[in-house]
Amino acid sequence: MRLLQEIGRFAVSESNGSVTSNSEHPEFERSTAALDRLQQFFPGGTRVKMTVRIARLPLDSAEPIDASMEYATAKEVILRSALPLEFGDSIRLENRDGSLAGEARVLAVQIGTRETWVAARFTTHIPNWIIQS
Repeated sequence: MRLLQEIGRFAVSESNGSVTSNSEHPEFERSTAALDRLQQFFPGGTRVKMTVRIARLPLDSAEPIDASMEYATAKEVILRSALPLEFGDSIRLENRDGSLAGEARVLAVQIGTRETWVAARFTTHIPNWIIQS
């Protein structure tokens, strides 16, 4: 099995270092298309790549897991997550250094075969949040 590292529109094989277009990897294109569809509802944001811990609220309902924040505005985030979430769920998000810590409500969920995309809006102001609109 070939391991691939995705870089922009290209994938680099870790086994032999060859570079191929991500058009040869349909799962990457579907993933990017899902993000593109969700981010159109939150203009003025920025693509980001940040690992966050998320947990469904109340906190005792599921163990927190790592998720990948892929897009953010001052008030919304789009995450790639394995945590099963539904529209209207409340979640807690926190990054490693604690500069992002807050609660959000799930606005949209796009379920794929390999991953789930979640759009959520913060329910309170997040101080020191890096994205400002």
